[in-house]
Amino acid sequence: MDIIEQFLRKVSYKFPKGYPDINDPKDKDLLFELTNDLLQEQDNDFDSLIKTAFEGNVPSAKGRYQIQSGPFKISPEDKEAFLKLFKIKPNAGVGNGEVSLYWLFNTSGGSAAENRGGSAADLVINGKQVEVKSYPKHNTKITLGKFKDDTESRTIITRLFGVQNLVGALRDAGGREFVSEVSFNINDLKNSFDKVFEIEQILSDPKVEPILSQFAPFNELKKEVNYLLNLVEGGDSQDLAKSTMATLATNKISLKPGAGNYILNLLTKDPFDIYIHKVPDNIKESIMSKTYEQVSKASSVSSAEIQFNFALFD
Repeated sequence: MDIIEQFLRKVSYKFPKGYPDINDPKDKDLLFELTNDLLQEQDNDFDSLIKTAFEGNVPSAKGRYQIQSGPFKISPEDKEAFLKLFKIKPNAGVGNGEVSLYWLFNTSGGSAAENRGGSAADLVINGKQVEVKSYPKHNTKITLGKFKDDTESRTIITRLFGVQNLVGALRDAGGREFVSEVSFNINDLKNSFDKVFEIEQILSDPKVEPILSQFAPFNELKKEVNYLLNLVEGGDSQDLAKSTMATLATNKISLKPGAGNYILNLLTKDPFDIYIHKVPDNIKESIMSKTYEQVSKASSVSSAEIQFNFALFD
């Protein structure tokens, strides 16, 4: 299959007939637009950008580099070239330092490939997925993105907060206890599980159950509580809160950069101050091995996006 056929197969779904009809003016215009986009993208690949930056005379890195957990040091001889490429990027979707790292590994005996779009990490370096970040501190929460596609976690969290908010509405007409899946932390999860266990105990009380079972809303509430508790692992409210947060983080981190891969952070104010965090092979097991307080400090959800401190794995 030649490159033209590969391109046409890739874009065929964009055309009403499933292929570009050159006799159709609209298809013809769309084909020219897609072809132009492809040519632009090829002109903006990392190799082209690096070649342009050095006016065709691309230097080789003098140091030898490995991807491993801990501080990442750049050889003094390579700093000038690294800094020259630091802010060069093909588009806004690529972060500072990605082109620099691509050059550094490809010219020093290693290998690096660019990844653009989708759920893949930013770079593949020496066969490992590497997500590149630039935060002001290495030991800080990093935004992992939204979790709207994580049906496992959302099913638990939505039902959990549903029970919590129902109890809160009954006890507090002002709604001060309302919890949203858009912004919460592990303590919100724990408090909600406390309410679930409290409701379960009330609805199962032999003195109360015969009376409440006569009313459909209480039967539905009991079903909801039992269904929720069947979704989660056993333990007290603190254990369940930690497990729920661990599942949420694990499902996201498993996609990018993935188990056994890396997060590389370049300090915002100093591009040469670099630290690499390694993601463990068993992400959830590693998180669950930490104390409740450690997980509490390392994770939260804000504006529907997961925040996680990868220093938890160090």
